[in-house]
Amino acid sequence: APGVELPAIDIDTAVTVRHAVEHLLRRGHRRLGLFNHLPAIGGDVTAGETFCRTCAKWPGGGVEPIIQSVTVRPPSLETAVRRMFTRSKPPTAVITMDLETTLSVYTLLAQLGLRIPQRVSVLSCWHWPFLEFLHPLPTCYRFSWETLAVRMARTINNYLHLGVLSNVCARILP
Repeated sequence: APGVELPAIDIDTAVTVRHAVEHLLRRGHRRLGLFNHLPAIGGDVTAGETFCRTCAKWPGGGVEPIIQSVTVRPPSLETAVRRMFTRSKPPTAVITMDLETTLSVYTLLAQLGLRIPQRVSVLSCWHWPFLEFLHPLPTCYRFSWETLAVRMARTINNYLHLGVLSNVCARILP
């Protein structure tokens, strides 16, 4: 929040989303969907902006970005997934930003008769062990818990030695 200066450690959303879009575009997808949270915090806004910017800058153009902003509630997720996949030109690949959305996409695509990965590729920007129960397994970005722990320990150690908390946000790459 503005005016609050605390140390922070976060996944680098911009790098992750940019890589996810480029990964799907290199595989020939040109209609990409992003299920993003309602833009309430920095990461959500960054994800949407990075998604659109990366699609627009793709050499040769012809990329159709589709964003559905959702609240993580079953009715909202179901409406968003149905809206995205009942369009006249639905995406051939989607990027999800959380566990609940990934599970909703899998469930509703099956109900709509759209097979993964034959008709739609699913890429999750975060990995949760629970996703390993899905078949086929979505492409997931994993990050190192060890790196996160080292960053946290470094922040605490600096505070104990210097008596000052840094207001720098450390970014972790998955």
